Amino acid sequence: AAVQAKAKAGDPDAQYKLATSYQLGEGMGRDDVAAYKWYTIAAGSSSAGKKLKAKVTFNKKTLAARMTRAQIAEAEKSTEEFHNVPGPGPIPDIQ
Repeated sequence: AAVQAKAKAGDPDAQYKLATSYQLGEGMGRDDVAAYKWYTIAAGSSSAGKKLKAKVTFNKKTLAARMTRAQIAEAEKSTEEFHNVPGPGPIPDIQ
């Protein structure tokens, strides 16, 4: 639960760990769609280093090889929805 919370908060290392857990079914059922989603999110993080991005790219390609086009489309839609979740809103201008 702690890794998932960190992943949702934007930690690319936690996003990678969560994706790997979903891909391998460690601590949860295997879920290729969720794994692909979290790899995509981790790779897109501005704070992810080159080494992490390389690991994500390799794992994502391996994963995609066993997924259907529909599964990949579902993962991409879920990734887009994650990125489009509205934040707390603008801070009011106090005068």
